[in-house]
Amino acid sequence: MFFMKRKFYLYLICILAVQQVFAQPKGFVDELLTDEVNVPTGLTFDASGQMYVWEKAGRVYKMDKSNGNKTLLLDINEEVYDYLDHGLNGFALDPSFEENGYFYLLYTVDRNYLYFKDSTNYDPANNDQFSATIARITRYTLNDNVVDLESRKIILGEKHTNAIPILMDNHGVGSLVFGTDGSLMVSVGDVAIVKNPPFQNGDPYYWELVSLPIMEGIITEDQNIGAYRSQYLGSLNGKILRIDPETGDGLSSNPFFDEAAPDGQASRIWAYGLRNPFRFSVKPGTGSTDASEGNPGVLYVGDVGWENREEVDIIDKGGMNFGWPYYEGISFRNSLFDDPKYWPENPVPPVLEWRGAFPQAFIGGEAYNIGSPEFTGETFTGNSSIGGLWLTTDHFPGYKDTYLHGDYLGWLKIFKFDFRDEPYEAVSIVDEVHPVCMAEDPTDGSIYYANYFYPNTNEIRHLYHEENPNAPPVIQATVSPNYGSSPLSVKLDASGSYDPEGGNVQISWKYNNGQDVAGAVQFFDYSSDKQEVFTPSVTVTDAAGKSSTQRFRVFVNNFPPEILSTSVDGIDEFENEKGLKLDLSAVVQNHDPEEQLYYEWSVVLHHEEHSHLITSFKKETGQAELAPIPCDEQTYSYEIRLQVNDQFGMLTIYSKFIDPVCQKDRPLGLEIMPNPVVDEIQIRGEDLLDESEVEYQLFDVHGRLRLRDQGVWKSLKRGLNNNLSRFNSGVYILKIILGERAQSFKFVKE
Repeated sequence: MFFMKRKFYLYLICILAVQQVFAQPKGFVDELLTDEVNVPTGLTFDASGQMYVWEKAGRVYKMDKSNGNKTLLLDINEEVYDYLDHGLNGFALDPSFEENGYFYLLYTVDRNYLYFKDSTNYDPANNDQFSATIARITRYTLNDNVVDLESRKIILGEKHTNAIPILMDNHGVGSLVFGTDGSLMVSVGDVAIVKNPPFQNGDPYYWELVSLPIMEGIITEDQNIGAYRSQYLGSLNGKILRIDPETGDGLSSNPFFDEAAPDGQASRIWAYGLRNPFRFSVKPGTGSTDASEGNPGVLYVGDVGWENREEVDIIDKGGMNFGWPYYEGISFRNSLFDDPKYWPENPVPPVLEWRGAFPQAFIGGEAYNIGSPEFTGETFTGNSSIGGLWLTTDHFPGYKDTYLHGDYLGWLKIFKFDFRDEPYEAVSIVDEVHPVCMAEDPTDGSIYYANYFYPNTNEIRHLYHEENPNAPPVIQATVSPNYGSSPLSVKLDASGSYDPEGGNVQISWKYNNGQDVAGAVQFFDYSSDKQEVFTPSVTVTDAAGKSSTQRFRVFVNNFPPEILSTSVDGIDEFENEKGLKLDLSAVVQNHDPEEQLYYEWSVVLHHEEHSHLITSFKKETGQAELAPIPCDEQTYSYEIRLQVNDQFGMLTIYSKFIDPVCQKDRPLGLEIMPNPVVDEIQIRGEDLLDESEVEYQLFDVHGRLRLRDQGVWKSLKRGLNNNLSRFNSGVYILKIILGERAQSFKFVKE
């Protein structure tokens, strides 16, 4: 595997705060509003400009957009299945929210809650992560800034036998959006892995993910078709749904409506052939206000691709089919899927695609590369088309009526469309961010967006315009040491802070929320006769008066807990096909044996540049299960994390990586030396001889196959190095296949 096996301890010794500044077109300013959120999956505004933020675990807040302060409105964490792609993903305010106070939630339901909530044996701490469940839409009413819990109404998913099935750990539900006609639009992924034929008896987790949901009625036998569900009108998966927000039934103006079964799958479907349409929006000024006309407006959809293409799709009428799983992007054919029963007739191509060699636009029935006269702009890539919205004001001069779209890894770009809804220009706005949802402030037209990337990025950011933009000062500061016995002599150093425009900055410290003391570097003795936490802060101000502030913590008479050993110390890999069940425990020593410690175990799946939280629990011991991975060209590794902290917040983090080993991918005992590669790849190891018959595959960091050849290694490596010399610097992946064994390497080409 490409991830190095490693174990490390991270002590809270010092804190480094870095704010990155990115280049936008003149006048664009991107600033952090707050990072005091936990996995923010979305935000929206009411007509007055009040912001609402929701978290993946099932919490909804009102947020002050001037300072990021938040007030909890609703917490349904116990009901929400917060796992990998799943959680509270969608939220919408009713079009008449100011009058009726209605708001809607779209989330995956915790299976334990779904089946046992009313049982005498119900235990909220239990979970069942590798079995099927459902997604649900519920409605609550907000009265005088208080949610009326008695107002709860399940719109869709009251019965698990007529709900949105959640059969896998990915590509679940996405967004709730009201159409111009008041219909409620819902995006649903295919909840499938790329596998053909679909799950068969004998496959890992067949019982949990196929037999059990069929037996329970979550799906019927005909829906056990994996990714083909996107093409099947008897399934809600891989679709955009259009329903009545009062009943959850399909509307009679839907393309496949069945009068005999208004709550049937086909009756609710608006568009299909989608993989993971996470975010979508209605183009302003489109659609009818009469729901009977079947015209909710023109939808712009971000559909997350598999290995080859990312998409922006336009849905301008009901019944459109976008081709997944047979097609990705404008023309890429997934040859893995070949069942003629679900073959899409005349699938609709996306208007934009990327993650190929070049981004392309589909204009007048032809595909045009970025940089061509038909589709201007600079080239780009990405691997997760999140979705976007239309800019409706002149807040960003020259960009009214343009479309702002995000890719999770990661950028925001403006795409300009003509009157035919065909793109003609791409404009880079912000890079190196991870947007998961964005909203336009109705009071001024600026944009707020949720920026999340596991585990350290949990932000709400503000994108706005200034005539002469002034970026905030960048804080680079350390507080060290930040724990120890009293008196504790601490150095507070912000000398690395600067003004991005190159001007002078003023730096001041507050030792403990007290009087400001000017100067970049300060020394202070913290004293106490007990365990105590002090909170110094630094403020950096530029010549125009714009400032940035960062808070720190100093722990006096306290030390981090020490993790001496864990139950996974000696586990480096496991046989992928069998999965791995883990009993998690640790031996921990604290300086104060009487002090209570708090534990949190997490399991994270890393693949390529993605990181997904699989599960977590806040108990001293527990169990976890590492599921088999697809064994495709991507890199996979599980990380087991343990965080132990005391009642004051002093913490230690332990991390251990465990690699799934596919049958064919048993390591060969080779290594690339040196790495980074300067002139040519040198592979060392006894298993690879100059006369060995091998196959190699070379991928870039985005998973695109760049080179492939087979033959005698002595001849192959000469051609490999000649080709590699023409490539740009960056990260690449080389896979060497020798008989029934293989090994992959991640290396840097300088």
